[in-house]
Amino acid sequence: MISWLRKDLLKLSRMYNVRLSSRAEKSLNKIPSQYQSLIYGSLIDLKDSPCDKKLVGEFKGLYSLRVGVFCIIYRIYKKDKNVFIIKIKHRKEVYR
Repeated sequence: MISWLRKDLLKLSRMYNVRLSSRAEKSLNKIPSQYQSLIYGSLIDLKDSPCDKKLVGEFKGLYSLRVGVFCIIYRIYKKDKNVFIIKIKHRKEVYR
């Protein structure tokens, strides 16, 4: 098999599925369009490498990703290769 094709196939097998909660979808629709495109790009990036900042305390087991002034809170299911987006909010409001 051609080496570049093998690398692409390996990359595809490592990709995660990204799913949004209904709460996250509603929040995303309310965000200004200039930030929406940045957030969509970040969600696509999560498919390749979902681990970013691990949260502690009340949010233990969750991860966060900052996109401009917004923050994405998500959970990773490594066994199923899924990333579940829980919240997308302004960084001042996301932990409330």
